[in-house]
Parts: sequence; structure tokens; C-alpha cells
Amino acid sequence: METAVQRSTQLSWSHSRGRLLEECPRAYYWRYYGSQDGWRRGPGTPPDAELAWRLKHLTTLHSVLGQAIHESAREIATAIQERRAAPDEGRLTDQVRIALHAACAVRRADFLRDPKRYPLLQSVYYTGTFDPREVAAVRSKLKPCVRNLLASPVWEAARMLPPEGLIVVDSLSTAELDGTPVYAAPDLVMAGPGGECTFVDWKSGKRGDPDVHAQIATYAWFAQRRLGLVFGEGRWSGRAVYLAESDEEGFTITRLDLMRAEHRIRESVEGMRQCLSDPQANLPKSRSSFPLALPAFRHRCRGCRYFQLCKAELTRPGYGDSGLPGDA
Repeated sequence: METAVQRSTQLSWSHSRGRLLEECPRAYYWRYYGSQDGWRRGPGTPPDAELAWRLKHLTTLHSVLGQAIHESAREIATAIQERRAAPDEGRLTDQVRIALHAACAVRRADFLRDPKRYPLLQSVYYTGTFDPREVAAVRSKLKPCVRNLLASPVWEAARMLPPEGLIVVDSLSTAELDGTPVYAAPDLVMAGPGGECTFVDWKSGKRGDPDVHAQIATYAWFAQRRLGLVFGEGRWSGRAVYLAESDEEGFTITRLDLMRAEHRIRESVEGMRQCLSDPQANLPKSRSSFPLALPAFRHRCRGCRYFQLCKAELTRPGYGDSGLPGDA
């Protein structure tokens, strides 16, 4: 029996939120609606809300590495802004290692008691141990990511700018579109005195995301709205920097890119609104209105943090063609 979601917050948009709805409406439901009030753990809290809230705080070593690398990038940018020496490779490597070791040290008992304070690795939660492939992959990326971050040509260009031309945007900052808060802060903005503007996106993963150009264009749209930057055709560009591979993609950002970015956000928000029973209050429709992942994405289900909540439905008769590993 489904339990109605009683409480909600204002609808907002982000690239990751929009993508999650496209790939798996059910995971979207658990992340943004089904987990609400799960932290209360009171007599009136639905059991699935408490479990969803707990699973929402699972993490992975890849996520911890990515976050630590982004924090290192912000530290370097701040040092350049303040005309200080950037931290050296040894210090940054140690900081990233500390973050990874802290994630590995979290105990299941601590996570169950306070998931928000003690996020547990997803592999440990589901299997009781570390995923050796994940450990090996992250270990192989750690040093190259730090080394390539420090050696990136981005910093050479950044040092040539006046301090006010190097902008590190708070990741919690929002711009508004038709009254909807939009989270799309770029990792780094480099604004030149002649109207040139470059939007940098640090990536600890591999090249291959077909949406990267559109994603950086969305960052540019956000910066235009939030920072009041004046667009100049032929003067705006994007850089996706792949740190594990010492690789980079560059893009020219056109006025058409900005228009398409706004259109994509508006369409995505409308899709989110279609999932609501009360758009004004941001209250969702019933859980059954949020289907499981599309077949093209269902092979990822066992690797999803919310698998425990969907397992019974995914493994019942009739889902043999779901694409789940082990299906016959």
C-alpha cells in the first residue's frame, strides 16, 4: 500500500535532477519526494520514507574523489585570486586521501544511526565490503587527477586575469527561470577585460558524455543570469577538463546555445511539474505514477542506491527481461 507524501519543498531544477527523471522516474521519486520526512523516524513516518532517506545518503568512492578534487580546484582558484602560492601536489594528494580514508572508515552502525553525518559507501551497505574494482579505479585516478589539476593550462590563463575576473561560484547559488530556482553553477568562470568569458568544468571521469557541451552552455546561461555577465558572440567558450586522462574539450558558446539551454531547462521543469498532483505545493502524484527505469537503463538498477526499495518489484515474475544481471 502506498503512503501519500504529506510535506514538500519548492520545486527546483538542476542538470542532475533533470537527468535522473529521464533515466529513472522511480529513483527520482525516492530522491526528491519519497524520502521526505524520513529523518523524523517517528511513529507516523512511513517505513519506506525512512529507508529512502537513509539510502539517499549512501555514497561511492568515485563521488568522494570527485568532490575532493573539486574542493582542491576551488582552493587553487582562491589562492590565485588572492595572489598566493597554490597548494603543492603533496598537500592536495594528502587531502584527497584523507577524504577517501574517512569514507572507508564509516561503520554501518554509525550510518544507520545518523546517515547524514556518516554517509556509508554503497558497496559496503549492499555487500558488506568494498568493491575491489571501484577501489582499484579510484586508486589509479587519484594521483593523475591531482597532478593534472595542478598542471592544467587553465591556471596559466587565470593568473593573467585581475582578481575580479576569476570567479568561483557558490554551488548552492541559484538563478530563477519563471519563478523556479535553477542550480547550475559552473566550477570556474574566467571573465576577461574585453568581454571574453570561459566556463570551466572539472571532471574526474572519462570523456564520453554526449551532453557535456549542453551542460556547459547551461552553466553559461546560469552565469549570465546570476552574475550579470554581458554575452558577446564569439567571445564566450567552455572547457571540459578531464583530469584522470589529462584531456580537454573546448567549445564556443553561442547565443543559440544559451537559448537552447533555457529551452531545455524550461522543458525539463515542465516534465517535473507533470509528475505533481499539486504543482503549487510541489506535491507528487502516487509512487506508481513514477515508473521504474526504462529498459535501456535497467541494467543499472543493481548499482542504484535505491535498489533495496525496488528489488521486490524488479524481481517479481514478468520482469525477466528487465536486463538485470542474473536474469535468465
